[in-house]
Amino acid sequence: MSVVDSALPLLRRHLLLLVMVWTAACAAALLYFIHEESERLQQVVLGQARAVFDRDLLFRRWSAGHQGVYVPVSAATQPDPYLARLPERDVITPSGRVLTLLSPDAIERQLLATGASRDFKVRVVSPDPIRSENLPDAWEGQGLAALARGQEEVSTYFADKGQTHFRLLRPLTVEDSCLGCHGVHNYQVGQIRGALSLSLPVNALLAANRRHLASDAVGYVVLWGLGLGGLILGHRRLRRQLDRERSKSEELSRVEGDLRHLTFHDPLTGLPNRLLFDDRLNQAMIHATRVGEKLAVGVLGIDNFKKLKNTFGVHCGEELLKRVVQRLVATLRADDTLATLAEGRFLLLLLKQGDSDDLTRVVQKVREALREPILCVGEEFFVTATLGVALFPDDAVDPRGLISCADAAFSGAKVLGRNSYARFAADFSRRALETMTMENRLRRALERGELELHYQPQVDGRNGRVTGAEALLRWRHPELGLIAPAEFIPLAEESGLIFTVGAWALHAACKDGAGWYRQQNSSFVMAVNLSARQFQQPDLLDIIDSALALSGLPPAALVLEITEGTIVEDVPRAIETLVELKQRGVRVAIDDFGTGYSSLNYLKNFPVDQVKIDKSFVDDIHKHGNNNVIIASIVSMAHKLNLELVAEGVETEAQRDFLLAHGCTKMQGFYYSRPVEPERFGELINALATGDAELMRWWCEPGRPMLPE
Repeated sequence: MSVVDSALPLLRRHLLLLVMVWTAACAAALLYFIHEESERLQQVVLGQARAVFDRDLLFRRWSAGHQGVYVPVSAATQPDPYLARLPERDVITPSGRVLTLLSPDAIERQLLATGASRDFKVRVVSPDPIRSENLPDAWEGQGLAALARGQEEVSTYFADKGQTHFRLLRPLTVEDSCLGCHGVHNYQVGQIRGALSLSLPVNALLAANRRHLASDAVGYVVLWGLGLGGLILGHRRLRRQLDRERSKSEELSRVEGDLRHLTFHDPLTGLPNRLLFDDRLNQAMIHATRVGEKLAVGVLGIDNFKKLKNTFGVHCGEELLKRVVQRLVATLRADDTLATLAEGRFLLLLLKQGDSDDLTRVVQKVREALREPILCVGEEFFVTATLGVALFPDDAVDPRGLISCADAAFSGAKVLGRNSYARFAADFSRRALETMTMENRLRRALERGELELHYQPQVDGRNGRVTGAEALLRWRHPELGLIAPAEFIPLAEESGLIFTVGAWALHAACKDGAGWYRQQNSSFVMAVNLSARQFQQPDLLDIIDSALALSGLPPAALVLEITEGTIVEDVPRAIETLVELKQRGVRVAIDDFGTGYSSLNYLKNFPVDQVKIDKSFVDDIHKHGNNNVIIASIVSMAHKLNLELVAEGVETEAQRDFLLAHGCTKMQGFYYSRPVEPERFGELINALATGDAELMRWWCEPGRPMLPE
C-alpha cells in the first residue's frame, strides 16, 4: 500500500474527529449561551420583582411614618372599624366634607388591590396573622420557614392556567413606624412578623427570551453548518489532492514499471534483452554446474531480414518480427529463454540439454514453426532462420565465452547459406579470432597509409584510346604483404569501416581522376564502386559533393558503380539518392549487369546512365551459343534505352572483336591492362594511346610488379 492510500483512512478518521470536536464545541457554546440567557432572564425578572417589592415597602414606610392619611368617605372608602377607638378617626371640614383616617395597613390593602388589577399581586402573609386573608399558602409557608432560618428571600416559578408567574417572598421587619398601628399587638422593633409575597406574571418576558434564544440558536446552527461545510470542503480538497497525488504516484509507478521493463526487455517484441539474458544465463550456469546438467546458448538470425524491412518498409518489418517472435516463443519450453540480440537476431537459452539429439529437435521445432508463410500487410512471407549453438560446459564455462562460441557458430552457419544450423567447433573460434585481428589491422591501415587505389583503364576498343578508369582498392600490409580485396572488403562492410574507407577512396579517386581528366582534354571518366552500405549512408551526397569540390573533377566525369542488390536493399531510398545524383550531373552505372533477377525492371524505372556487362558473360563468349545471344540482347537493349555500355573482363582479342561486332565499344580487362598504381597509370594511358604493342606487353607481362585482380 502506498503512502497516499494509507493516508485516505487517516484523513477520514481525522475528518470524523474534527466534526465531533466542532459539534461538541458548538453545542457547548449553545448551552453556555442558553445558561447565560437564563441567568439574564432570572436577573431581569428578579430585578422587576425587587423593584415592585421595594416600591411597596417604601410606600408602607411612608404611610406608617405619617400614621395614616385622611381621605374623603365614599362607597369605596369607609371608616375603618379597627380605628374606632380613635376619637379623631373621622373629621368634618369647614366645607362640610367628611374625612376618615386610613391606617397604613388600609392604604396598603387598597394599593395591593390596585396592583392586582395590573396583573401583579402583593400581599402580606404571616404564620399568625391578625386577618385570615394573610394566611400563607403551602409555598409561602415553606418560604416563611426559610426566612425564619435567616434566608434573605425566597423565589420560584409556577404556572397557573397557562400563565407563568414569578413569586418572591421577602421578610417584613417591625419598625418604629409600625408600632402606631400594631403596638397593641405587642410587636417589637426588629421582630419578623411576616413576609411580603409578590406574584409577577412573566409570560411576555419568557416569550421574548425564547425568541431571542431561538434566533441565536439558529445562528449557532448556521455557524455549526458553516464550520461543518468548511471541514467537508477542506476534506474534499485534501481528498482531491490525495487523489491527484495517488494518480501521480500510480503514473510514476507505471512509468517506473515501464522503465524497469524497458531496462530488461525489448520495447518492440517484449522479449528479454541482453542484460536480462546475461543474468538468466549466469543463474542457469550456476544451477547447471551444481546439478551436473548441460545447457545450450544459441544465436538465431532471420535470413535477409534487413532486406525485407528495407524493401517493404519499417512497419512491415516490425510486424513480421513480432509474428516470428510469437511462433518462436510458442516452440520453446517455459524454462527456456528467447531474447533480443539485434535487429532480426535473437539469443536462445536452452536448459537441460543432454546430447546433440536434443539440439537437433530444437532446430526442427524452429524450422517447423517458420515453415508456414507469415501474412503481413497483405503479403505472404516465407521466413527462414539461421542458428548457431554452443554447449555448456563443453564449449565454454563462462557466460561471455559461451555467447561468443554461439556467435561464432552462427557465423559458420551463415556461410552454409539460408536456413542453416551449425554447432560450435574449435575452428569457428579460430576464424572469429582471425576476423577480429584482421578488423583491428584494417582500422589502423588507413591511418598508416597502407590502403591505396589502383586503376584499371576503360578503353575504346575501336582505337585503343583510354576513356576512363575504374578505381580498385588495395591493401599493402607491411608484414602480410598484399591482401586481396575479397578478404577485407566484406570485413569492412560488416564492421562499418566501409564508410571511412569508402569516403577516403572517393576523395582519392576524384583527385587522381581530375588530373587525367585535364590530360585527356575532358574525355575521361572516373568510375568508383559504392557498396550497399555506402549507398544507404545518410551523408553520402555530402561526401560526393565534398570530393568533387576539393578535386575539381566535374560531376559528369564521375561514374558511381552500384550493383542490382544495392537497389533492392532499400528501393525508396535508392530512388531518392539516384534522383539527387542525376540532378548533380553524376552518372550511375549498374555493375555486374545480368546477374540479378530483375535487371530490366531497374533499367526501366531507375535513372541510370550506364550498364556494365558482367565478366561471367564475357568469359563464355564463343563457349555457349545462348551466352552470345544474351550479350547481343543486352547491347541492343542498352542502345535502345540510350544507355552506355562497358564490358568487363575482356582478356582475349576474340572477346574484343565479338563485342565490337555487336556494338559494344567500351571495355576493360587484362587484354588491355591489369590495375596499376596511380603514378604509372599516366604512362599506360600514353602507351595505349600510341598503340605501342611492345610497351603494352611489357606492362602486362607476369614479371612486372603488378597486383593480382
